[in-house]
Amino acid sequence: MAVWQWRKVAEGLTLVAIGGAMERRNKNEENKVIKRRDLTLRKKQKQKEIGSHAIRDLAISCT
Repeated sequence: MAVWQWRKVAEGLTLVAIGGAMERRNKNEENKVIKRRDLTLRKKQKQKEIGSHAIRDLAISCT
C-alpha cells in the first residue's frame, strides 16, 4: 500500500505517494524466493524418493 506524504517543492507543498511500487516489487521478489525454495525442496524430495527406489530395486535384484 502506498504511503502519502507532503513534499516541499518550488511551487509549495505537493502530496506524493511513496512506497507503493517499491512494496509491490519487494513482495514479488519475496514470492519468487519462496517459489524457488519450494521447487528446490520438491526436487530434493523427488531425488530422495528416486534414490531410495533405486537402492530397493538393486537390493531386490541382488537376491
